[in-house]
Amino acid sequence: MTFRNKNRTLGRPSRVASAMAMAATVLAVTGCESLLEVDAPSRVAFDALTRPGSAPLLVNSARVAFECALSSYTVAAGLMGNELEDAQLAAALWSYDRRDWLPAGGQYATGTCVGGTVSGHGVYQPLQTAVLLGDTAVTILSGFTDAEVAGRTELSATASAYAGYSVLLVGEAMCQAPLHGGASLTRAQLFSEAEQRFTVALSGSPSAAVRNMATVGRARARLNQGNTAGALSDARAVPDGFRYDATYATTGLRESNRVERSNNFSRWVSVAEPFWSMTVEPDGTLSQNGTIPDPRVPATNTGALAQDQTTILWTQGKYTARDAPIPIARTAEALLIIAEIERGQTAVDIVNQLHTAAGLPSWTPNDVNDDIEILGQVIGERFRELFLESHHYFSLQRYHALASSLSITPAQLNTGVPYFPAVGVPFKHGGVHGDQPCLPLPDAERLNNPNIS
Repeated sequence: MTFRNKNRTLGRPSRVASAMAMAATVLAVTGCESLLEVDAPSRVAFDALTRPGSAPLLVNSARVAFECALSSYTVAAGLMGNELEDAQLAAALWSYDRRDWLPAGGQYATGTCVGGTVSGHGVYQPLQTAVLLGDTAVTILSGFTDAEVAGRTELSATASAYAGYSVLLVGEAMCQAPLHGGASLTRAQLFSEAEQRFTVALSGSPSAAVRNMATVGRARARLNQGNTAGALSDARAVPDGFRYDATYATTGLRESNRVERSNNFSRWVSVAEPFWSMTVEPDGTLSQNGTIPDPRVPATNTGALAQDQTTILWTQGKYTARDAPIPIARTAEALLIIAEIERGQTAVDIVNQLHTAAGLPSWTPNDVNDDIEILGQVIGERFRELFLESHHYFSLQRYHALASSLSITPAQLNTGVPYFPAVGVPFKHGGVHGDQPCLPLPDAERLNNPNIS
C-alpha cells in the first residue's frame, strides 16, 4: 500500500485520507454519544498522522475500530446464526433474522457500529474500516525505524493481528468482498489474506499476548480454508489459560458492548430458542431443559415483553455490563479446533477438560472411534463454549458442508446445525426465513468500485 499527499506519493488518496481522518478522531470521541456533542477540534494536518509520534494513535485507532466492528458483528451474526432473535419493530434488522439480505443494501451494508438505534448494527462498513485502519497502521510503521518509534515491532505486530481479525470476519460474513477498493475476493481468498496478516504479526517477535492472539486467529483462518494440518499446528501452540479480549466502556456508543446494549438494555433482540435452558446430563451428554444448567450459556426468561411488545424477552448473562469484554481469542477455541480435527480420545479429553473448567460432569462416548458421535458432541460444545463470541454464523456454514462431505444430514451431525427457524417458516413480521449462507456484496461497493465489474 502506498500513500499520496501533496508532498509524497500515495495510492487511493480518498480512502486513505478517510482512514487517517478517522484515526485522528476515533479516540477523541471516546465517551460521547454523538458527534453533535463534540466541539469540533482544529483540523489535523495529514502529514501529522504519518509522523513517528502518531504511531501509537494509529494502532490504537485500528484496535478501537475492530472492537466496535466486532461488537456490532456479534449481534448481527447472532441474529443470522440463531443465537439471537429479532425483537423490535424497525424493519432495518429484520433481514438479519430472516436471512434474506439483497445486494441493494440495507443495514448490513451501510450501517455503522456507532448508532444509538438499530442503525448501529452494520457489518460491511465497520469491518472494512477496521481492515483499512489496521493495514494503514502497518504500512506507515514500516516506513519508520526502531529508533524513531519506541516498540515499533510490537506496534506493527499488534496492528497486523487486528487487521487479520478484521479480514477474517469479512470472510466469515461476506460471500465475496474487496479489500481497499481492489478486485472482489472470494471467501477462500479473504481467509488467505487474513492468514497472511497473522503470519506477518507472528514474524515480528510480538509480545506473548499478541503472539497467542495471532496464533489463534491463524488457526481459525486455516481451519476455514480446510488446512487442518496448519490449523492443528497453530492450535497446539496456544498455552492453557490464554484469553485476549476486546474491551468496552460504560460511556459512549462506539465503546459499548452492543450485545448487552441490544439485548439486556434496549430489548431489541432476545436470546433465540436453540439457546434457552441449555443443560448437561449426569453422564456428560448435552441436553436442553434437562438436569444440570450449563453455565456457559446463561440465558434468563424475564417474563417481560421485548421492544416489539410481542416477543418474550430472554436475556443473556455472559455480558452483564456495558463495559463487559468480548473474547477475541482464547484457549478454549484452540482446544475445540484440536478436538474437531483429531477426534477420538483426544476430543473426549478436551471435552472433559472444558467440562471440568465449567463445573460439569465428564463425558464418555458410546464409541470413541465413531466420528459422527464425537463430532456431534464437539460441535455442541463449540456452540456453547463460544456462545455470542462471533463464531456461530460461519460455523453453521462449515458444518453444513461437513455434513454433506460425510453423506449425512446437518441434523444427524448435530441437532443445532440446521437453520432455525427452518427455511420457509414464516417470519413474525412478514416474509419467510431464508437460507442465506453469507451476505452479498453490496451494490454500493459494486457500483462505486471500478475494480469490480
